[in-house]
Amino acid sequence: MTVLRISGLLWRRGGTRQWTVLGLTAAGVLAATTLALLALSVSPALGARGDRVAWRTATPAADSATATAVQRTTTDAFRGRPITRVELAPTGVGTPPVPPGLAAFPGPGEVVLSPALADLVASEPRAALGDRFPGTVVGEIGPAGRAIDDDLVAVVGRAPGEIAVVPPPTAGDGSVEDGLAITGYATAGASADLDDYRVMAQLAAVLLVVPTLLLVGALARLTAAQREQRLAGLRLVGATPGLVVAVTALETALAALVGAVGGVAVYLAVLPVAARIELAGSPFALADLRLGAPALLAAVASVPVLAAVSATVALRKVVIGPLGVSRRVTGRRPRVVRLLVIPVAWVALVVTAKGMAEGGSVAPVLLGLGAVIGTLAVIGPWLTWIVGALMARFGRRPGPVLAGRRITDDARGTYRTVSGMVLAGLIAGFLFGVLPTIREVARVVEHLDEATDLSVTVDGPVDGEPVRAVERAVAGAVPGTEIADWSSSDGADPVSTGTVVAEVGTDVEVLRTAILTADPTADVSAAADLDAEASLLVDDMGRASVIMSLAALGLATVATAIGGTASILDQRVTLTRLRLAGTSLTVLQRARRWQAVVPLGLASIGAMASGAVAAQILMVAVGAQEARIVGPDLTPMVMLGLAALVAGVVAIALTRPVLVAATRDRPRE
Repeated sequence: MTVLRISGLLWRRGGTRQWTVLGLTAAGVLAATTLALLALSVSPALGARGDRVAWRTATPAADSATATAVQRTTTDAFRGRPITRVELAPTGVGTPPVPPGLAAFPGPGEVVLSPALADLVASEPRAALGDRFPGTVVGEIGPAGRAIDDDLVAVVGRAPGEIAVVPPPTAGDGSVEDGLAITGYATAGASADLDDYRVMAQLAAVLLVVPTLLLVGALARLTAAQREQRLAGLRLVGATPGLVVAVTALETALAALVGAVGGVAVYLAVLPVAARIELAGSPFALADLRLGAPALLAAVASVPVLAAVSATVALRKVVIGPLGVSRRVTGRRPRVVRLLVIPVAWVALVVTAKGMAEGGSVAPVLLGLGAVIGTLAVIGPWLTWIVGALMARFGRRPGPVLAGRRITDDARGTYRTVSGMVLAGLIAGFLFGVLPTIREVARVVEHLDEATDLSVTVDGPVDGEPVRAVERAVAGAVPGTEIADWSSSDGADPVSTGTVVAEVGTDVEVLRTAILTADPTADVSAAADLDAEASLLVDDMGRASVIMSLAALGLATVATAIGGTASILDQRVTLTRLRLAGTSLTVLQRARRWQAVVPLGLASIGAMASGAVAAQILMVAVGAQEARIVGPDLTPMVMLGLAALVAGVVAIALTRPVLVAATRDRPRE
């Protein structure tokens, strides 16, 4: 009860300034919570897509004698768009399971298509696409069986015994082209097509969530000097350290709670707009993107705790030495020992990246990346103090000198003001460090030898009947076309590979359909398939980079404005004394501009450099060839850096009325 009474008294007596501080904290936490929740939504949404397509990969029955169906899954493409074909046949034992999204198990000669594939089949000549799915179309695959609305999927019914059953022990390569006896379908699992996107989503979550959590901690320390003065007074009149800590934790947690609840509300409000952003070929389903109630409640519960812990940790001086705080003894500069975290974090990232390149998990890499991001918050105040000391030492005009002295007097507070821009710079450095390498890989794919229209792989020797059947199908579809350069692998189960070289103007999809009609298990690929896949990845990465950079810049601008306002309230006594001593408002505003813009610019450069280096390391981790790894794209990074400086200047300009109001009256000590 004592804590509640004292907190209520402080809020009532604090007046407008006290409520302004709490409002600034809540507003900053709201923005940070919204961005963090949006970042955390992407990976589960991709996982939900993967769960809906898990049934397409056959799950072998424990006992083939009790299996009720046989499943064979193959993939091909149409003009660069991938198509999945699932063939099903009953075994005659029991009732075969109905695939997700279908009304019934397809009988022999029955075909069920996804809506997008049905529209595509209807709009194209049968020889180019429709003949790949022999039989009568009896329905469409529902949402439960599709990853996205534009999914191209076909389920083809076969007669009993038409699909050869391959025992699981001999199908050890895990190929989905093996016909496997099944009793049901998987309801959860990873999709190979989405694996890269999930890794990128997890990296993006680390890039956004870790800095926003650090930002929440910084927001909890807004007006730290003002709070220290007030609570030091309580300590000097007999308040216990526990009471001081409890009062601080309560007021900070309540402000953060309001911000967290508001952040969840804004997150739910903007989710329909975010769901329209395309990734991996389609927008998101709103239900996939929305985090569940437990995750939202966890955010509402954890954010205030994080803010309260951050605020109470900052009260070490009040708890230990309230007299020094009350007398405004200048705090010591950040210690050089902070620099020791740099090699530790970077070594951790390099080691975990090397482990991932050798087949390890992505989780340690995410932890290593998070550690690198965390180093910015640790060494940031020290670097800020160095900048302030140099400005105070070498400045020749009042503005830079005042700014330098204010920075050295409160390096941590100054860094908190620009920490949002560090977030934006880090994200930009990472994304624009990755994009050039991905573009280079896509460029190589685009310049594949287009004379090789189709590559064909067929089970069996070169002189076997499957190869002859495919050759007859090609010759019948486009007279004069042959399959050249046949080669066969060694072993008991040889595989033959050949190349279809078609004349200019030939529709290769007609040839592909003819081959798949003759041998549904054949693997047929074209350069255009790889080109489309690479282009989609580049487009998605480019779109994501722009969105994430703009979101981070917006959050950084808000954080800078909030931090600038809080610094005025923190330094109100000093600023008012300078006004009374004859310092003009113009000089004070110019000093504030120097105090924000110089650390902001240098912090942005350092953050972008750190992000770009981390991107290069992770490119090696995901298996990119060193010869194709390209340096970061400097142009957008420079543009974002300039935008950050402009945003900082604008934020300082917008808070000028606060400076005028704060220095209008004589301060009360």
